[in-house]
Amino acid sequence: MKKNILIALIFLLSAACAEKQEVFDPAAAFSAAEESMQKGDFEKARRAYQELQEKAPEKSYDPAVMLRIADTYFGEEKYEEALVEYQNFLNYHPANKEAPYAQYQLALCSYNQMSTIDRDPEMTRAALREFQALLKKYPGSNFEEQARNYIAICLDRLAQYEFY
Repeated sequence: MKKNILIALIFLLSAACAEKQEVFDPAAAFSAAEESMQKGDFEKARRAYQELQEKAPEKSYDPAVMLRIADTYFGEEKYEEALVEYQNFLNYHPANKEAPYAQYQLALCSYNQMSTIDRDPEMTRAALREFQALLKKYPGSNFEEQARNYIAICLDRLAQYEFY
């Protein structure tokens, strides 16, 4: 008799625990992450996007999620991490409509790390390569004019370095 009561009690407790589990809603999670992005809380937004990737397998390589994660790093001025994430986006989605934006942001990651003319110009060279890649891979994109301006700045910076 005690054994039957114990089994019934275990069954009821397990049923009660099962009811408390929430169902993960990817659309709501994405909306919450977008809201955090708009508020400028990049770390909270990134955690929400990453949770979305983990809990919704179909969103693991979703272009919008991948790009937003990169944008959170860029917003925090963590350019090395952003560079990796933008490159991942371009590796998985080279023909996506947002690919020119990702390439532009990738170039800006290097550009924003450029140092003074008396320092190693590797970041300037990297930025120049990425802006040139933007013009080559995505001709006629919305970022073409800005890329040309940045290319001129990078070339001028390299000339200053050589002169120095």
